[in-house]
Amino acid sequence: MKRLPIRPLVGGGIAALVLVALLLPFALAQPATLYTKQLSADPVEEWYPAVWDDTVVYEHRTPDDIGVYHLETGTVSTIGTLTAGEYEPDIWEDRVVYRTYQWGTAEIGMWDLDTGVQTRITSDTVYTQNLSLIH
Repeated sequence: MKRLPIRPLVGGGIAALVLVALLLPFALAQPATLYTKQLSADPVEEWYPAVWDDTVVYEHRTPDDIGVYHLETGTVSTIGTLTAGEYEPDIWEDRVVYRTYQWGTAEIGMWDLDTGVQTRITSDTVYTQNLSLIH
């Protein structure tokens, strides 16, 4: 039986030990726990969630409005006109953009969560899509 030679740890061997020593705590750490939370007790479908900081916005399919859920407080509210249909929301800071038919055609509207003011972003008769391009 042939024995393998034992070599002293020099050069790359020390670097490998240092690397292992640095990475070992991460390898032994518990993986992050992921969980889901139902934000609404409403049985209708809710689509297109978007998150900014502690605020989640989503499309509420009946009556086609935008739901707003504040993770920190657990409060739920809605934005939009409730009559025209608001779809596919996105959020950036305190502004929510969405597709709406409030002005007779598919347009992009914006709702300021701080002031409660709605603004028409587009004034086009062409079908408007891709809200994520706003920010």
